[in-house]
Formats: sequence, structure tokens, C-alpha cells
Amino acid sequence: MPMKPNTAVWGALFSACRIHGHAKLGGQVASQLLREEPQNGALYTALMNLYNETGKVDEAEKVKRDMKKSACKKNPGCSVIEVSGACTEFIVGDVSHPQVLQVCSNLSRLAEEICKGTMAFISPIASSCCISNPRELRQLHAHILTMGLFQLEVFLRKIITFCAVTDPCSIEYGRRVLAQIDCPSTYVWNTMVRGYASSPQPLKGIIVYNQMLRRGASPDAYTFPFLLKACSNSLSIHKSREIHCRAVKTGFDWNVYVKNSLIHAYSVAACAHLGSLEQGRWVHSYVQNKNRTLDTRFNSALIDMYCKCGSTERAMLVFKLARNKDVTVWTSLISGLASHGFGRTAIQLFEEMKRSGVAPNDLTLVAVLSACTHAGLVQEGLSIFERIRSEFCIQPKIEHYGCMVDLLGRAGLIMEALSLIESMPMEPNAAVWGALFSACRIHGHAKLGGQVASQLLRDEPQNGALYMALMNLYNETGKVDDAEKVKRDMKKSACKKNPGCSVIEVNGACTEFIVGDESHPQALQVCSNLSRLAEEICKATVLV
Repeated sequence: MPMKPNTAVWGALFSACRIHGHAKLGGQVASQLLREEPQNGALYTALMNLYNETGKVDEAEKVKRDMKKSACKKNPGCSVIEVSGACTEFIVGDVSHPQVLQVCSNLSRLAEEICKGTMAFISPIASSCCISNPRELRQLHAHILTMGLFQLEVFLRKIITFCAVTDPCSIEYGRRVLAQIDCPSTYVWNTMVRGYASSPQPLKGIIVYNQMLRRGASPDAYTFPFLLKACSNSLSIHKSREIHCRAVKTGFDWNVYVKNSLIHAYSVAACAHLGSLEQGRWVHSYVQNKNRTLDTRFNSALIDMYCKCGSTERAMLVFKLARNKDVTVWTSLISGLASHGFGRTAIQLFEEMKRSGVAPNDLTLVAVLSACTHAGLVQEGLSIFERIRSEFCIQPKIEHYGCMVDLLGRAGLIMEALSLIESMPMEPNAAVWGALFSACRIHGHAKLGGQVASQLLRDEPQNGALYMALMNLYNETGKVDDAEKVKRDMKKSACKKNPGCSVIEVNGACTEFIVGDESHPQALQVCSNLSRLAEEICKATVLV
């Protein structure tokens, strides 16, 4: 623009951000406006609503605190009406008008009549209409908005159910609709939790549950199976325990559906987490022997477990026998193959998934880019990254950029990786910087590695592993003085590197060993056997 944009221009952009749920840009625009109008209470309120509608509760609370600090208030709304040629102004909360009681009485009666007429008109539409696509969804929502009924749950249940269950791509739209309801029932909260539990971001279901509790709704017997499904799909044992505790506290742990969900959440996720192949096989055979149908989430968990335990053949067999292969099943196998270095097989599976009519999601693309990274397939990775926008119509997330930085860095294209970071539309996080630092270590880029490590240590000053890695980088590249300085800085920060640990399975029992830990009852026997094993390996190596 040839001139500097004024508040009207910024205000128009902020309104657009509110309508379409662009919280990050909306926050930046609001900050620009508040620099010029620090006492604009209406703007604080609008920004708070934007954050609440997009699930950014912490940011909304911060805006609320900032508004209190600024001691500003939202100007009350006012209306001007003309009766018999005379104009009269009414201000919200003003009771000084001589006919205030008569006006309020008339308005109350009028609102009641309008509400009855509106309910009679739109209730049959909202309850009986069949929404089959997002266009029809928005048409119904538009009718509800124009009637002024956007805060009444009875008219919005069908919209929220469609967004969360029928068309998961619209789930964020449904969440914004939910945020507008005055007092949502447990039913609609459960619907949103259910939708997120089956989505590529299952742990968002737990965030919705926490919002539900903050807004005063109580969980019921249906809430916890959906929450546990979210934990199971994310393979989070920690979250499963947390939800289990909440179920006990609220008295729903007795429910048969909750019990079944707990067994599912703990069993396969625990086997995958511990790398316990024998226990995982037992769970798999137990379910099969009980003649239970293996649904997509159970197949996904089994594939993930077998891959983490190193049995890619069994993972492939589970995949082959799966009746319904949704995006989570495909993604689990692609991710598992990627972690074992089968990059080309993972890419072939990805292309086969597309041909079968299953569209990839964010996690699928992360998995296939990781496959390219582990196998060193730079050109293939660059091609898939370009297709994220052009072919799959997905906006690349920070995880996709992180994979590309890792791919370029491992291939020795350090400056290209740095250029990609600088071109990112979002702020790089510790994982992105960590990938670049690892590349610097592999290829001996001490100067850039030092700069990246300094960036990371500003965010994580107690990260002992990072100090050690930087010290090793300097020693490996002959920069002994710099290594000594890092060693002194590490001592000053009083941080320590967490000891390494290993988990092994013997006769079906998993045992954890931690570096420097002598408390294990068989510590001497283990050390003796390891020493003997190392000796035999050395002898065999000499013979070869």
C-alpha cells in the first residue's frame, strides 16, 4: 500500500480473522490495534472471544488479565428508535429513562412472541433436516444465525454432530459453533470429544473435556469411553492413567464400557511403549480367540506395537488381514516402515493408499516424510513436500517442516535446511532447531552448530544432553577451548544429563536398566554376563 494502513483497515482484517478462526494472525492484528487504542475494551473482548472459539483458553485468560491491568471497559451498546417523529436513545444498563419499566415490559413481551414464532418455524427444520454435505450445513447454520438463535443448543446439535462425526474435516467449525452456546449439555461435549478421539489429533479430545469441566458440565458414562479412545489412538499410557483416575473419582469406573475401554487403552499401548513383543502377541491372540472383531483403531494399535517391537512382518500381516483400512491403519504401517528404514516401501504404500481412495492427513504426510529422511531419499521427500499444498490441499505444519529440515540436514544440505527454516511461516520450535543441530554434528559444522545450540539453550537452559552434544561437537572438530567453555557453562547451570536406560524382555517379563544404577537385585550377575558377552564378541571379531 502507498500509505500506512489505519485502524479501519486493521479492524477489517481482524474481523475476517474472527469469522474464519485465524487465531494467530488475529492476535497479531489485535496487538497492532491495541498499541494505538490501548483502552479499547471492545477489542479486548473480541480477541478473548476469538481465542475461546478456537480453543486457545490460556491465551484468552492472558487477554482477560491484560484487560484488567489496562483498567479499560467495553462501552455499553445503545439503540436509537423513532416513535411518532421523536427519536429516543436507549443505553445498555441505563435505568434513568422515565418510561424504563414500560419499555422493558414491552420488549420482554415482544421477545417472547418472536421466540415462539421462531421456534415454531425453525425447530422442525433443525431437528428433521438431513445434512449431507458442508454446504447444507452452512445453509442451516446461516438460518439459525439470522434468527438470532446461535446460542441455543437445541438448534445446533445436528450441526455439531455432523462436524464431529459425519464430516471430521469440519470438526474445527463444530468446535467454534460449540463455543457460542451459553450452557452446552454433556451430550454435545461428548460429541466433540468423540469426534476428536477418531481424528488425527486425538488428544484434542482431552482438551475439550477440560474445557467442559471449566464451563461447569459434568461427565457421564459415555464421556470416559470416548476419552479413553483418544488415549488409545494416541498410544499415551500417561493420559490413560490420568483419565482412569478421573473415572474412579467420578464413580464411572464400574461401567462395562469404561472397563473395556481401559483394557484396550492399557494393553496394546503398554506393549508398544515397552517394546514387549510376547505380551503384545498374547493380547492379539486373546482378542482373536474371543472372536472379537478387530476395528480400525485396534488394528492401528497392533501395527504400531509390532513395528515398535521390530516385527514388521507381523505388522504387514495385520495390515493385510484388516477388513477396513482407514487413514489411521495406513498411517500406522507407513510410520512403522519409516522407523525401520524401509523408505521406498513406505513411499510405495503411500501411493497405494492414494490409489485406493483414502486421502492422507497431517500424520500420514509426517510419516512418509520421515520415511524419506531415514532412507536418505532427498528428491522423493522434496517432491512429497511440494505436493502437500498443490495435491493434498493441506497447509504444511511445523512437523512437516521439521521432517524436511532433518532430511536436508542428514544429506549434508545444511544451508538449504537453514534457508527452509528462515522461510517458515511459523516460529521454529525446539524440534526444528534440534534437527538442524544434529545435522551440524553429523557433518562437523561447528560454527553454525554453536549458534543453533545457543538458540536452544535460551529455551532449555537445564538441558544437560544438549551441553554434552555441543561439547562433543567442539571436541570432534578440534575446538578444544570452546569445548572447555561449554563444560564450564554446564557446571554453572548446575544441570545434569539424564542417564540412559534400556528395557529388555526375558521370559515375558520386562526389566529396565539405568546407567549407573546398582540397585537391581541381579546387578552383579548382569554385569558379569555382559562382560563375558563382550569378551566373546571381541574374540569373534578378531577371528573374522
